[in-house]
Amino acid sequence: MRKRIAVVGGIPNPIGGVTSFIRRVVRLENEVTHLFDLYPSGSKKLPEEFSGEFVCGVNKYVTLIRLFLFCLRDDIDFIHFNFSTPRALLLLLLLPKFRAKWGLTLHHGDLGGDLNSFFCTLLSRKIDVALSLNHRQFQWYTRNALSKTLERSCSYVEPSEPCPSVEFAEKVSGFKEKYNRIFVCSGYPTHIYNHFKAIDLMGYYKNDLLVVCIYGGGPLVGEIELRVSRQENSLLVNGLSEDDFNFLLANADLYLRLNSEDSFGIAVADSVVLGTICISTDVCPRYPGAVLISPFCTLVELKNTVEDVFSESSDLRKASGSFATFRYKRIRSLNYD
Repeated sequence: MRKRIAVVGGIPNPIGGVTSFIRRVVRLENEVTHLFDLYPSGSKKLPEEFSGEFVCGVNKYVTLIRLFLFCLRDDIDFIHFNFSTPRALLLLLLLPKFRAKWGLTLHHGDLGGDLNSFFCTLLSRKIDVALSLNHRQFQWYTRNALSKTLERSCSYVEPSEPCPSVEFAEKVSGFKEKYNRIFVCSGYPTHIYNHFKAIDLMGYYKNDLLVVCIYGGGPLVGEIELRVSRQENSLLVNGLSEDDFNFLLANADLYLRLNSEDSFGIAVADSVVLGTICISTDVCPRYPGAVLISPFCTLVELKNTVEDVFSESSDLRKASGSFATFRYKRIRSLNYD
């Protein structure tokens, strides 16, 4: 039976794990009838496949007021809240709960310490199902008991064919003409993404190019800019669109995901799906086919892994098994017939 689903979160820009996930979900799931974007910007790009109502006010507070009134409706089956960290959960206490079931996905790999027990009790009266993305999250949800039910889920939806801007496609073509190979790393400018290790790696590969893709501001922006400026074969770009980034990923020779924390890593899965070799840390379940390394590996160990990848060594440790993509029909609590 078809459901009427509202999604709360945002779509690019800004780009990130939450917004990329939601953009793909609303592209594929025709049951999503409403999308509330809590991150206003002047450059939103709705998927052509989405035919529902898009709510994004001139500022976040306008959208929150409309969301408050929307929660009082009786013709919606499921409201899916998507946030990065537990800090956003206060919003759920302020919103009214009526007929619709509420689902929660927190997209950060490490959700931190335990919450106040009284706060969790209040939340558990509203959140019908929490969707955990990894084992560490599952344990956190279990300890805090902030939902009526808890289900294991994922945050991956396969990308569509990237449609980059003409200008960016020409830039990538220029990279391929000038350098032997293109390496890519990406993420927010914080310590958990270990951008510096990827930049330092390029000292071994003078004829290759590293494109460091960061998103937004952060405590390490200035230091990353400085380190990239000292490495002639490294380039820093900030705020690429999803289409431009995936086009770069599809044309790269190697994607590096060196995180010390992660919930899944959409770009890891995208690189494998798009046919690009990926080396990623084993801090969480990875998409089958990704080459795994320890987050504590030395620079020399990382270099040796890169060499093994390009020599097609049989000693590589790879993620294996099956990995289901996200679909609302897989949420048991929604009681699909």
